[in-house]
Amino acid sequence: MIRAVIDTNVLVSAMISREGNEALIVLAISQGLVVPCVSAEILREYSGVLQREKFGFSSDEVEALLGLFQRQGVLLEAVPITNLSPDPDDDKFIACALVGNAEFLVTGNKKHFPQVPHAGPKIVNSAELLEFITLELGAK
Repeated sequence: MIRAVIDTNVLVSAMISREGNEALIVLAISQGLVVPCVSAEILREYSGVLQREKFGFSSDEVEALLGLFQRQGVLLEAVPITNLSPDPDDDKFIACALVGNAEFLVTGNKKHFPQVPHAGPKIVNSAELLEFITLELGAK
């Protein structure tokens, strides 16, 4: 199974467009092809962002998505890491990926993750992870 940390912007995009690559990432999680690595801090961010009024997502939709991550994911206690991202709020995703030995960090904004340690996850967008999943399935 593929272990990945999913940036919040991927989830927002998945909920906005049910037919895009981001929605396919959520589908891959629900089918057990991707195991999301999360921390309590990441789950709080997911919840807070997805419940913003400007998006208009229903509370049922948000709860269903969060429930999926809680059921299918690996809850980790990430050690705080700072100054790895131009956006300090993104450091928690890198920390979680490192603690969880995630292979990938999936984001719609790769420029926020330029300094991930060499032994860390590969920074990819949704299309790149889907391509990897397709290659892995084809190899089996």
